[in-house]
Amino acid sequence: MLALLAVLKAFFTAIDQATPVSEVPIAISLDNDSQDYGDETFLEEFMAAQDNASAFPAGNVLANICTQLHQVIANLFASFKPAEEHLGPIIDIWIVGVSMAVRHGLRDWAAFLQYGGEWERLRSTNSQISRLWSPYILTRVLAADPTAFSNAPDQFISAWFESIVEPEVEQQSSSLTTMLLNIEDQNTILRNPLFRRNSEGVYDITAEALFEARPSLIVCTFSSLTISDIETFWRIWEGHLMTYLKQETVSAYP
Repeated sequence: MLALLAVLKAFFTAIDQATPVSEVPIAISLDNDSQDYGDETFLEEFMAAQDNASAFPAGNVLANICTQLHQVIANLFASFKPAEEHLGPIIDIWIVGVSMAVRHGLRDWAAFLQYGGEWERLRSTNSQISRLWSPYILTRVLAADPTAFSNAPDQFISAWFESIVEPEVEQQSSSLTTMLLNIEDQNTILRNPLFRRNSEGVYDITAEALFEARPSLIVCTFSSLTISDIETFWRIWEGHLMTYLKQETVSAYP
C-alpha cells in the first residue's frame, strides 16, 4: 500500500508541475436561479470550467483517483474493525489530489466541505474512527491550502468544537486547534485568552495543554459569542454540546 501511495504522489507531483495553474479558479454556482439554463451567469461559469478542464487534461484521471481514494477511506470509516495503519498516508495523498484539483479550478473547497461534499459524508458516518480521523482530514486540507478556511468557516469551527468535546481525539484536536489559531485567531469564536503564541510568533498547542484547558475553552467559546453567532452556534453544535455534558456528568457521578 505504501509503495502504491508513493507512486500516486509522484504522479500527482509530475502532472501538477507540468501544467500551469489557472489564474482564477472557477466555482460553479448552484443556486436555483443559476440552474435555469437560460441564465447567462451559469453559462459563463460552465464554459469557464470547461476551459479549465481543457487546460488541465489530466484532470479526469486525477478526479477518478481521488474518487477511489475517497471510497477506500469511506469503507474504512464504516468498517467495524478497520485497518488504520495506512489510513493517515491514504488521507494525505487524497488531500494532495483534491488540493491540486482546487488549484486548477476543477473543484472548490466549499463544495468539498459542505453538506453533500466528500468530507461531510465521511464525517456523517459518525463512527468511532470517523470521529477520530475527521479532524485530521481538516488539518491536511488547511496544510495544503490555508485559504480553505475562508471558503467554509462554519464547517471548520463546527468540526473543531466537536473534536474538543470528544475525549478520545485529543491529539487530532490539538493539531486542528493549532492550525486554526495560526490561520485565524481573530475569528469571533476562536479568539480566546487561553493560548498564547510562542517565541516564534506561532501557536503550538499540545494534546495535554488542550485537555487541561478544555472545560475553560468551552466556557470561553460561549462567552465570545455575539448575538448573531448564537442561532448558528445552537443549530450546528446543539448535539455536540449535549454529548459533552453527558460525558462530564458520567465522569463526575459514575
